[in-house]
Amino acid sequence: AAVSSLDFLSIEDRFTMARHLLQDPVKSVRLRATYTLSQTPRNVMTNFDVAVLETALSEYVETQIFNADRPSAYVDLGVVNLNRGNQREAEEAYRKAIAIEPAYAYSYINLADLYRRQNKDEEGEKVLRSALDLYPDLAAINYALQKRQCRLISRLPNDM
Repeated sequence: AAVSSLDFLSIEDRFTMARHLLQDPVKSVRLRATYTLSQTPRNVMTNFDVAVLETALSEYVETQIFNADRPSAYVDLGVVNLNRGNQREAEEAYRKAIAIEPAYAYSYINLADLYRRQNKDEEGEKVLRSALDLYPDLAAINYALQKRQCRLISRLPNDM
């Protein structure tokens, strides 16, 4: 919870405040710190910090693979891969999450958001609509699709 409370800080300040938690004796603390700090740019870290984060990331990935029967493990891997700039691996992780549990809304939402980041809004919309075809009552998917449509409308030229 303490690491999560740092989300309002810049990535660099977050790293400064929580980097010691990457070596915490409690595994759940290390894992949460790793998840949160995975997006820290390497250029703001010392070589030692990079090595500590890479070790923590290896432990994090190993733990998620151990829990690979749950879609949330793959969604978390997707987020960490995206934070590290590995978009292809993030996409694969989100797709695995969907394959494991098609009713897990966050898999679709994160995959659609990845496509949005890649300027593939149409692909993202297809992903969300495919989820609604299977599960029309998933509120999170309906909300994400509505939010996406509002975002697309706001990008229209003023004269339309």
